[in-house]
Amino acid sequence: MRTGGGQPRYPRAVPLVLPLLLACSEGFRGGGGAPTGLGALEGGPPLLVLNELMPRNDSTLMGPDLDFPDWVELHNPGTADVPLARVSLVHPDGTWQGLSGSVPAGGYTVLLAGEALSFKLAADGDSLGLRVDGVEVDRVDWGETPADVALARFPDGGEWSPTIRATPGNPNGAAPSETIDPTDLLFETDQVEDLWITIDADSWSTLEADRFDEVPGSLAWRGAWFPEVGVRSKGYVGSSRGLSQKTGWKVDLNEYADHRLAGLESITLNNLVQDASYVHEALTYRLFRAVGVPAPRVGYARVYVNGTLWGLYAHIESPDDTFLARWYDDPSGNLYEGAYGVDFWCGTEYDFELDEGAEPNDRSDLTALCQALDQPVSDASLAAVEALFDLDEFLTLMAVEAVALHWDGYTTANNYRVYRDPGTGRFQMIPWGTDQTWHDAWYMPYQGGGRLFQYCMSHAGCVARYADQLERVAGVAESLGLEARMDELTAVLTPYIEQDPRREFGLDAWQASLETTRYYLRNQPATARSYAAWY
Repeated sequence: MRTGGGQPRYPRAVPLVLPLLLACSEGFRGGGGAPTGLGALEGGPPLLVLNELMPRNDSTLMGPDLDFPDWVELHNPGTADVPLARVSLVHPDGTWQGLSGSVPAGGYTVLLAGEALSFKLAADGDSLGLRVDGVEVDRVDWGETPADVALARFPDGGEWSPTIRATPGNPNGAAPSETIDPTDLLFETDQVEDLWITIDADSWSTLEADRFDEVPGSLAWRGAWFPEVGVRSKGYVGSSRGLSQKTGWKVDLNEYADHRLAGLESITLNNLVQDASYVHEALTYRLFRAVGVPAPRVGYARVYVNGTLWGLYAHIESPDDTFLARWYDDPSGNLYEGAYGVDFWCGTEYDFELDEGAEPNDRSDLTALCQALDQPVSDASLAAVEALFDLDEFLTLMAVEAVALHWDGYTTANNYRVYRDPGTGRFQMIPWGTDQTWHDAWYMPYQGGGRLFQYCMSHAGCVARYADQLERVAGVAESLGLEARMDELTAVLTPYIEQDPRREFGLDAWQASLETTRYYLRNQPATARSYAAWY
């Protein structure tokens, strides 16, 4: 775990590894197979083992050419160095013979992919053998495996397993990661990531003229450097800040080249200027996900801009096609953004911004929903609406907004996305902008102003269904341990908050906000349940 307040880890331009091995492969998805043929010379312990490999490296380890070659790690468990001249790697398409250098006693050597080799690791499964002095001492076979997922032995020399916690040149640890989704690396809230954004003078001037213009820049993280990404400022109304202040940031890794950062296409950095607690988004999205509503994950990042510490940010999972693929079998549907009064009224369909989807000039799916809502409220019209919109998911979302006091969401027709799932033909709503939650209750759970919600509140059956969801969500909120989670997050974030140079809250205000949040975490679920009992 990285502790707060330490020196930033600026990415190295060239990792200190040996430049050879396997030509890069294009795909790699799935798990790893158990090794076969592990042996020793003359009956003794193995001189070397294949210890870790990554057949598709998108952002884990940068090579000397500033690319991301595939790699293999050799481990020497013995007490004497093993010269690489005695080592060969055998692949179905060819053999690599080691030359200079050695694998140190008790140490590791990482071999990078290079174009000079006659074979490459297959993305959909392959095998590799290790020979010392011509005798095979180890072999591994693997299946289809995701990008940026390593196959490694736990502990060193032990059983093979896929893991997102690649450790090239270092011990593998005692156990693999619990997940093989590399995007999880950027949403681990037991640590704070360092992200480095660089913007040249001309692009900075462009942003000063219009901070929402996307300009070229670069992004670095954990030794990975992406020299061509799109960068713009983000934040509207209350969270809007100029470049000299703690502006929010949006980074598009695919604007100029096909990049992925641990599987992500874009980075959304919220500036936390409207959340003195620093934890509202992490807690509220956690509740949304716990009750089955598609909602972003949250991590934290210490952001540097042109080498200067800009402050502590919440890294919010961007609602894009990568997000959609995590929640839906078919992520190819239309994803619309609704903000600042945009709602389901006929004639305003093009006020919705199309974030993902194939037909940017076609809003016929929204028109059909608007026309259904135009009909007088009845059992028949409710059925027509429900054929177009997943009302169970929607009412659950609205119940979370009531329990979390998310006044800035669809309750006020603001801060939401809607996705039309091609598999069901129905819309689902995705929450957004949850920084102002768990404080200042100024509305009742049945007073949401969004058109779809008001339509439901005009139908007795829909009201009863909403009351059921209020009861359910309140119970989940009470059982989820959100107060303890707040304390865990605060313990990690405290040194970063104290050292944030653009923090807009005094430390006293931060502590007061935490106590207010604690009060509502303890009491608001029961309050929402009392409203549910009215119906």
